[in-house]
Amino acid sequence: MTSKQLINQKSIIIVNYQFTDFSSFKARPCIVTSNDEYNKNSEDILICPISSSIMSSEWTISINNDNLDEGVLNTIPCYIKCDHLTLISKEIILQKIGCLNNKTFKELITKIYKLL
Repeated sequence: MTSKQLINQKSIIIVNYQFTDFSSFKARPCIVTSNDEYNKNSEDILICPISSSIMSSEWTISINNDNLDEGVLNTIPCYIKCDHLTLISKEIILQKIGCLNNKTFKELITKIYKLL
């Protein structure tokens, strides 16, 4: 994908995501949390990563294909890591694979808000 392509809020994308210890990268699904106006005018987007290898906690949301308006998750259940809000360059987006539904996105925003 190129940075000129509009990425919408709630999109599920695959990015070349860096580990928190900066040791390496992994292709990882993420939810775009930044709003469409920001996404349109910035070279960056705000995301929360999705993982299948963590357990449920106060700061995760379990999702499966019922939580999507479009697309399919390859591994279910997955967990949105609400406490790993990250700003990334659009240049590291590999592809869009789906879109989160409104109900689940509102739950995500509520958990992020509780972190502030």
